[in-house]
Amino acid sequence: MAGVAAKYGGGPDHLEVVAATMPDRETGRRRRFLVLHDTLPPGTGYLQRLADQAEFRDMLEHARGIVADCPCQA
Repeated sequence: MAGVAAKYGGGPDHLEVVAATMPDRETGRRRRFLVLHDTLPPGTGYLQRLADQAEFRDMLEHARGIVADCPCQA
């Protein structure tokens, strides 16, 4: 959420993140992933932008910078 706020501005309070799993037939293990969804019908456009791989990576890099530079590290 910090990456979304930093990249696009504003508060991403309308976005929700849900943890999910599904079986991986090749390995027999479970795949774990996060599902990001918009709670405002018909959506706000954030997810359409983040569907682009370069946009998603850039948002993650914004989030990483926030965590790396956080004064809470000390």
